[in-house]
Amino acid sequence: ALSSKFFKIGDIVTIDFGISYLGICTDMAFTIVIKDYNNAAEQRLVEGTKNALDRAIKLCTVNHSLADLSYAIHTSLTEDNLGVPPEFCGHFIGSSIHESPTIPNVVRYDQENFELRPGMVFCLEPIATLGSPVYKLGSDGFSYMTKDGSPAAQFEHQILVTDAEPIVLTDMNDNAILRETDGT
Repeated sequence: ALSSKFFKIGDIVTIDFGISYLGICTDMAFTIVIKDYNNAAEQRLVEGTKNALDRAIKLCTVNHSLADLSYAIHTSLTEDNLGVPPEFCGHFIGSSIHESPTIPNVVRYDQENFELRPGMVFCLEPIATLGSPVYKLGSDGFSYMTKDGSPAAQFEHQILVTDAEPIVLTDMNDNAILRETDGT
């Protein structure tokens, strides 16, 4: 059902979307603040969540593991004093939007862990809150919100591990999604 709600100055809005085309999926998310931050805490939330993603992307190389990525995200968010909902996580992606294994945003000792290899494609998806990290499902049956009403932010990119630097497939600023490949 479409909503007639309008955004107002100071609203924090997350847009999370995936596309399936010819049997291949993409997934990405970003958070924006309409016009301006209401306060320094909201700026810390949005920038801190984006920084956690950027920090983990730098580790998407063959000499790191899935646990390294979770540790980088969790450490970055907690250093910014942000709440980290443990049930939300990144994921592998291919013919389905959410494939195993998952990549938690918190350090979990039961996490499936293995070394990153060239050709792996997955989504890193840090989500953080200014208050409690406890979420509830919205009345639309699709959206999530914090139980305490505090603001939340989310950023997500789809990453390809290569022998060299990782490629951010959903980085529209870099036009990486438009790069030609050699078909492998």
